[in-house]
Parts: sequence; structure tokens; C-alpha cells
Amino acid sequence: MIVVSVLLYGSFSFRATSWRTQYVREVNAADSESNTRAVDSLLNYETVKYFNNEAFEAERYDASLDVWEQARRRTACRSLP
Repeated sequence: MIVVSVLLYGSFSFRATSWRTQYVREVNAADSESNTRAVDSLLNYETVKYFNNEAFEAERYDASLDVWEQARRRTACRSLP
């Protein structure tokens, strides 16, 4: 009985972890994308100012944050018991 319980628990844990991993990877990718956009904008601020693209860069960063936020919410909702 104990062996069966341990095997069932192990199987469930493995499947649940595999299932959640895809969502965690999605959040990590969105986070990386938003950070990349922020750093890119800050490193190239002179070019952004020269072409008067502050609003465009802000909208682009906001869009990246929206994607990250939605992915984070999906992950948080799936981790609830």
C-alpha cells in the first residue's frame, strides 16, 4: 500500500511539474523580452531622443509588460490549489 501511494504521488508530482513548466517558461520569456526592450531603450536613449521616439518606445515597453503581466496571471491562476 505504501509503495503504491509513493508511486502515485511521484507520478502526480512529475506530471504536475511538467504541466506547469510550460507556463513558467512563458513568463520567463515575456520577462526577458520586456527587460531587453527596457535596456535597449535606455542604452540608445540618444537615438530615441534624436528621432523623437519616446512615445513609441514607451508604448513598445508597455506592450511587453502587458504580455508579461498576462503570462504571470495565467501562471498564478494555474498554481492555485
